[in-house]
Amino acid sequence: MMDNSQTVPKLTLQRRIESMDLVFMAAGRQECKPSDSSGPKTCSYHMLHFVLKGKVHFYLGGQHYIVNAGQCFYVPEGTNTFYYSDPTNPCIYAWMNFTGDDTVEIIRECGMSNVCPVIALPDVKPIWDFIGGLLHCYHPTPANDIAIRGFMHLIFATLMRNPNVSSIAQEARDSSSENDLIKRAVAYVQEHADETLSVQMIADALCISRGYLHQLFIKYLHTTPQQFVINSKVQKASELLIKTRMPIARIAELCGYRNQFSFSRAFARELTLSPSEYRRRFSNPDRLVTE
Repeated sequence: MMDNSQTVPKLTLQRRIESMDLVFMAAGRQECKPSDSSGPKTCSYHMLHFVLKGKVHFYLGGQHYIVNAGQCFYVPEGTNTFYYSDPTNPCIYAWMNFTGDDTVEIIRECGMSNVCPVIALPDVKPIWDFIGGLLHCYHPTPANDIAIRGFMHLIFATLMRNPNVSSIAQEARDSSSENDLIKRAVAYVQEHADETLSVQMIADALCISRGYLHQLFIKYLHTTPQQFVINSKVQKASELLIKTRMPIARIAELCGYRNQFSFSRAFARELTLSPSEYRRRFSNPDRLVTE
């Protein structure tokens, strides 16, 4: 009980805050088995995944990310993505799907974007608990609808308070021209994935030097241009292996490799599985498309 002799300071807060256009879609928690996968798919909403334990292999925009415990990865609306639980260190993660006109700006304030989709969190446990709170609001009542919005806003507030985020978000605002160059470089690689691409070809297409291109990739994508090209080709190949019955030699050709041997070697080096083993593990025979 409060001691009546204590003086309670007068505290007030006055601030007009407009509601954000942010729409909750779904949320969940999942303990994955080794090599459990999702995609390749393109969703009509945005997704956030929070890894509590284990490791996730995540592909977005031709880039391969290894997401560890204590990290979050973002899947933008309308982009093709594929991710799977590590075969030797399977993951446990929570996820949330959402949409709305203010989503991209909110995600930017959280330090993420389509070219920087992974961030480290000081502690993922509070977000895990907020997701748990969301999951308890399963009855469709006005009170639960308000509670869901509250938990969703708490998740975003926690992300924005990440001590690493303020500098990331400010850098994103201050370097729009560099971001544009990165987007153009990514688009060029994806459009020419069936060719034998060189770093000089990409630099020439953007009218910049190889050295500057390398700096941009290291700064924004945390990889080299050459490795990004390899990742793009492997991602395209992985989709064709899962979705079609194409011969592996034909897939190698469509991904810009001179022969099946060099393709299989590059594929196994990146994913630790041969193309045939990858197809066997992840494809659904009932959904394969014949060339």
